[in-house]
Amino acid sequence: MYESNAETKKRFLTTAEAAAFLGFKENTLEKWRLTGYARLPFRRFGRAIRYDLADLEQWVAEQAKSSTMDYDTGWKPRVKKIQAV
Repeated sequence: MYESNAETKKRFLTTAEAAAFLGFKENTLEKWRLTGYARLPFRRFGRAIRYDLADLEQWVAEQAKSSTMDYDTGWKPRVKKIQAV
């Protein structure tokens, strides 16, 4: 029913381990956590921050795109209105 301590340690990664798994710097994950930029799920156990390996794998799978146009940053191009003279 309950996972053993060894299984739990493999399942939950520290920020350093999660950053290495994703190929980012620790600082990047910390910034994302603060700003909510990448919507990368994490858990807080007291003062400890942990990333569930299953969540990281799912997040990576969701990042798959077929074109750079598929990426939605919320950015909208400014359209300059031209006034007729």
